[in-house]
Amino acid sequence: MVLCVSGPVSAADTVEFSGVVKKVISDSQKVAIQDPKTKKRFTLVVDAKTRLEGFKDFGDIKADDSVAGAYVVTAKGMYIATRLERK
Repeated sequence: MVLCVSGPVSAADTVEFSGVVKKVISDSQKVAIQDPKTKKRFTLVVDAKTRLEGFKDFGDIKADDSVAGAYVVTAKGMYIATRLERK
């Protein structure tokens, strides 16, 4: 996971990441990602604006998929995926 952030992340900042899908929450279109090195875990919202690469659609994302991508943090603290790709 690449989280080289100095200072607080604002709503306009894009954060790059890589990790492993630990859980897919279908009813709310969320995926829980874990960095295999640090074991840190975070949950991303995948919406209609998320660019999926290597996945047909949200239903194609499975636990244990290796992924990379980018997200932004909303003013309410939600992590919204802007890009999610299968590695």
